[in-house]
Amino acid sequence: MASMPYKDITSSPPFTFVVGPDEKEHTIHSALVAHQSEALNALINGGMKESIERRVIWKEISDEVFIGFSQYVYTGDYDETKPSKRAPIQAAPIRNFGSSSRKGVKSGMSESIGVTKKQMLWNRFQALYPLPSQAPAPSLGSSAGYDYTDVFLSHARMYVFADYYGIGRLQFLALNKLRRALTSFNLQAESYGDIIQLVRYSFEQTVENWVQDDELRSLICLYAACKVEDLWKDTEFKDIMKTLPDFSTGLITAMLYRLD
Repeated sequence: MASMPYKDITSSPPFTFVVGPDEKEHTIHSALVAHQSEALNALINGGMKESIERRVIWKEISDEVFIGFSQYVYTGDYDETKPSKRAPIQAAPIRNFGSSSRKGVKSGMSESIGVTKKQMLWNRFQALYPLPSQAPAPSLGSSAGYDYTDVFLSHARMYVFADYYGIGRLQFLALNKLRRALTSFNLQAESYGDIIQLVRYSFEQTVENWVQDDELRSLICLYAACKVEDLWKDTEFKDIMKTLPDFSTGLITAMLYRLD
């Protein structure tokens, strides 16, 4: 949507949002909210109870998501969540990596197949959702000792929120930030769970669209297809392949690009 005159923003009355299970109150200039999408314009100016009282209850929206949304409304961007220190683990492996050797995963996921196609697929992933004049994604270094689950989920939750209210530019921004975070992420055995939690949330909180594939689902399936040799070593990853059939289908579809 086109930008709006600053005087139209400052002269608009505040609109109150009661957010989350704790019902925290936040206010935003109503004109800015209405400007984001047709759905939010209807909320602000549609003549219903909420627009008359200039107050809406959003218990299902977390405080974190709403603060990110309000920051985006005023600045066009939102702050990214920082990784947390990972809880210490025992020296023994916490997951079953199967009986396959590191040299060749003989359970059907050979590390030698489609090397060139794999790199092409990774290049394709890295090019998704670009923003003008944006520097390449910075390396996050080693993920050892840090949990990136909340980093990934913060962008996925923002996407789900933006999708529900039809805020296309915010959807794109969330996908851009998630793609950049995944591009920089150094996937290791102890961090497989970070990706698995992202997969689970994204496929449980979005629905299959038969007209057009959901963009969050497609992004995650493409990433998993690029990293499947590593992820397949994890028993929990194999479990979600069984419990989330839409993810299995999406992953296999993405992996077809790696075939000669």
